[in-house]
Amino acid sequence: MTETYSALRAYRQRIGEMLDDPECTGELLALGIALLDFAILRTSRDKTWGHYADRALGSRDEGYSDWRVRNILKRDIRRYDAVKDADAKDPARRCGAPMVRRRGSCGASASRRALLTDPDTGRKQWLAACRRHGGWFDARVYDNRVAADVEDIQAPPANTGGVLARHIPEIDWASTWRKLDPDWTPPPEDEPEPATVKPRLTLVLGGAS
Repeated sequence: MTETYSALRAYRQRIGEMLDDPECTGELLALGIALLDFAILRTSRDKTWGHYADRALGSRDEGYSDWRVRNILKRDIRRYDAVKDADAKDPARRCGAPMVRRRGSCGASASRRALLTDPDTGRKQWLAACRRHGGWFDARVYDNRVAADVEDIQAPPANTGGVLARHIPEIDWASTWRKLDPDWTPPPEDEPEPATVKPRLTLVLGGAS
């Protein structure tokens, strides 16, 4: 009985932490609570996606439920996302071409933009140019692509995803993400988070049995 009360207290506390997390909302929150049931309360031995979709999303279509759960979890894979990068999320609006007769860049309104890879950090950054500096823009884009193909550019630190992994460390998320995306590899982290709970549970791909 004591173990039951302890599990319920932990369950309530961790649901509260999910609710307080601004990144844990909508379908991700609903699915997270369903997975937390399994991780802490062990309400079911069914570990397939369809079971959690039925509980979290209220769908009775097994195939559609399975697809929705996979889609939610794919969006939460721990990774680097250029769109969320502080240096790349806001497109440059002024031409960055260097001037010949004066110091500084052109500064005219940009008509062309591209995301380039910083060879030193692997992060994405905007390059912008006006109509007059199209040749400079094309050369920079081409050189950057060649460098990315030839040089061993390091992967940038992850900046998105991993929300459910943060709240439910009992699940082997690395294995789950590899099943969802066979090309996924663990991204570097700015400050690796120590695992407080060793993963013990594995989610099984497939519909509800």
